Amino acid sequence: MRGDAPALFQPARSTSDRKMAMPNNMSVCHIVSFYVIACNQERFIREAVSGALAQTWTPLEVVLSDDCSDDNTFGIMQKMAEDYSGPHRIVLNRNEKRFGVGAHINRIVELCSGEWIVASAGDDVSVPERTARLYEEWQRDGGRAGLVYSNLIEIREDGSDWYAHDFRKAVHGAPAQWDYKLKLLRLSPPVHGAAFAYPRRTFDDFGPLWDGVVFEDNVLNWRAELTGGVLLCEDYLVRHRNHPGQITNRYSREALIDADNRRRILKWSDVVSRRQNLADAKLALERGQISAEDYSAAIGRLDEELYNEASDYELFWGSLGKRWSFLLHNLHLARRLGRPSDALFALLPRPFYIFLLKAAALWK
Repeated sequence: MRGDAPALFQPARSTSDRKMAMPNNMSVCHIVSFYVIACNQERFIREAVSGALAQTWTPLEVVLSDDCSDDNTFGIMQKMAEDYSGPHRIVLNRNEKRFGVGAHINRIVELCSGEWIVASAGDDVSVPERTARLYEEWQRDGGRAGLVYSNLIEIREDGSDWYAHDFRKAVHGAPAQWDYKLKLLRLSPPVHGAAFAYPRRTFDDFGPLWDGVVFEDNVLNWRAELTGGVLLCEDYLVRHRNHPGQITNRYSREALIDADNRRRILKWSDVVSRRQNLADAKLALERGQISAEDYSAAIGRLDEELYNEASDYELFWGSLGKRWSFLLHNLHLARRLGRPSDALFALLPRPFYIFLLKAAALWK
């Protein structure tokens, strides 16, 4: 299952086949929880839930959780749960109000009874062997890693393959396992929350995600690097869907219409995540999980990243006068603004800039 664009899916196995899927050299663990987090994803949720229910690992708890969707996402999840007759335990949840990604994950972890958690989004699809392969890799390492994830296949909106995402290729010579020391040297490969699985301790030992966090991977991967390391399974176990409704998509027609709100949410998430990284590093120091010397190096790196993220946020969403003043006194920051349209945001009155973005959406 390695290499370019491998064939990922096989016909669903029978119940007896699933019960025999656990490798013989693995000891029995507590129940594993596999969650599907969803919000307004009725077009894709059936595939995501089908992937969860088809997992070969047992015993498995499947948590299906909807964040107060405006469409029929929850209705589909509910019907699939009612119709399911397989070996897995199903937990169904719908939030009475919209929580947002970080708070929704906090709620899901509360619902999970497993000591090991596999994450899945409502617009992605997991292969049947995903849970078993990730747990096998984790246990082969002695259960030390605070997080294990896999390579994935990027797919288009219609589900067709786009390209294989091999994370080790992003950093030349990157290892398949690392901790915070390699992270500080920028020698570790990138991580992707769509492919995450982790022992519950990675979450519980540090506490809930802070308000405003959208990318849980920016918090959980750092915790794992501090406490046990991150492990990459080089199989392709997730099909990660790319579509206009993704909050990370900033330039689709839908994103341009919701330009100010979506961009503000994403940038604020970066700021909050760095602040939580700093707090988690302090906890790790107090527990003796990181040396004072390494803590000092980590704080220096995180402080720099927080300054950059907070500066960008101020440059984009401060008052017009503050933005002009800030840009004039920090011209070096303009190099990081990316597209010319982003740079304009620091110079134009916000209503005019938003008008231009929405006008651009009409040409998409």
